[in-house]
Amino acid sequence: MGAPTITTPWNNLPDKHIVVVGLGKTGLSVASYLIAQGVNVTCWDTRDASDIASSERVPASAARRLGEQTDAFWVAVDGVVISPGIDPWGDALEPVRRHHIPLIGDIELFAYAISQRQVPPKLVGITGSNGKTTCTLLLTHLLNHAGIKAQCAGNVGKPALDCIDLDVDVLVLELSSFQLEMTSNLPLEIACFLNLSDDHLDRHGTIAHYGKLKQRIYNHALKAVYWREQSETIPVKKMNKTSTFGLNQVLSDDDWTVSDGFVCQGNAEVIAVNDIPMAGLHNAMNVMACCAMARLLDVPVTSLRHGVMQFVPPQHRCVTISNYKSVQWIDDSKATNPGATIAALKGLGPLTQGRLFLIAGGDGKGADFSDLAPVFALFVYKLIAMGKDGHKLKELHANAAAANSMEEAVDMINLECQKGDVVLLSPACASWDMFDNYEHRAAVFKSAVERVSAA
Repeated sequence: MGAPTITTPWNNLPDKHIVVVGLGKTGLSVASYLIAQGVNVTCWDTRDASDIASSERVPASAARRLGEQTDAFWVAVDGVVISPGIDPWGDALEPVRRHHIPLIGDIELFAYAISQRQVPPKLVGITGSNGKTTCTLLLTHLLNHAGIKAQCAGNVGKPALDCIDLDVDVLVLELSSFQLEMTSNLPLEIACFLNLSDDHLDRHGTIAHYGKLKQRIYNHALKAVYWREQSETIPVKKMNKTSTFGLNQVLSDDDWTVSDGFVCQGNAEVIAVNDIPMAGLHNAMNVMACCAMARLLDVPVTSLRHGVMQFVPPQHRCVTISNYKSVQWIDDSKATNPGATIAALKGLGPLTQGRLFLIAGGDGKGADFSDLAPVFALFVYKLIAMGKDGHKLKELHANAAAANSMEEAVDMINLECQKGDVVLLSPACASWDMFDNYEHRAAVFKSAVERVSAA
């Protein structure tokens, strides 16, 4: 399959007037790339504040505008590139839609840019509600471990456009629904759709629409890797080759499962689940997905076991931060939607010898929490709910209490937990109502655990 053609104005960039929306890391990367192509760039942020810190880093040759712009400005614009956090259907971009100005995201521009290389690297795209970052980093590690030069980019690592000229064999792209919504022509060697659960419904409206946006990852992909137990991840279009993962029976020798404590390809044992440096069966699923992609890129099976064992997991994703009182205190602050928390509980619950205490709550982003109730009943001994939507979670479990802060939640559990128990921070919600971000939430949790352990 040849690289798809990107429509104008992206085929003839020099001397065009392109507006870059958003002044974060992605927007500044887009601006730098376009300027290097001879484009007349205006960097625009929808906010009026003149003290936006990132605006100071706008390239000197780019114009800078803040706040609402007049029609006279927009009629002179040839195209608009938005950052992933900008809603293309929001009020701020109404003039762009009204004037029928071509509108794309950074990954679509990347697709055009990479098509200009005579020998482009192979592209792998990874999406899903949960596990994207872990899998992007793990696959990149497995490829480099096997001697295949790889770089991660997109929603993790470098912005994709910063990698256009890198001397690598494979670029591994983490792709969010926000990015896929504005991408139509990305020529992937492998597309991986990990899973789908309620998330970002405040922007996408319904889980069905959210799933359709995720399916866009397959549009111009040659091969697919997906979770065979979830129908929403199965490619709608026909693929040249597929490999699946799941905990049920494999469909072929190319597929992956867990059997007798081992991650297996077909019937062949590859790595013991206990040798995976990340807790829970859900992380065994992530390992299977990455091994499936690695095998499609000709990584030898013999390289996979050592590669997985040497992987250093990303922070805040089911990472043990303390064993105070012989209790396992686990930071899963990156679980910002119900699906991530369900995965963590199903992954850790069967392996927990004692009782499992859960700290959850925050900004639910309009998600439906009802699927959590049966999982709470099965695995959670006590729930401590907090934050904006904590009261909704508290109603789902018979043994639940409310906390006004992370410190209070940790104090409550510390009075009750005992040897062999597990304390899991897996909020099922975003952090913005109480914290700067999920990293800040994790730091406060860790600090609270350190405080009680030092008392």
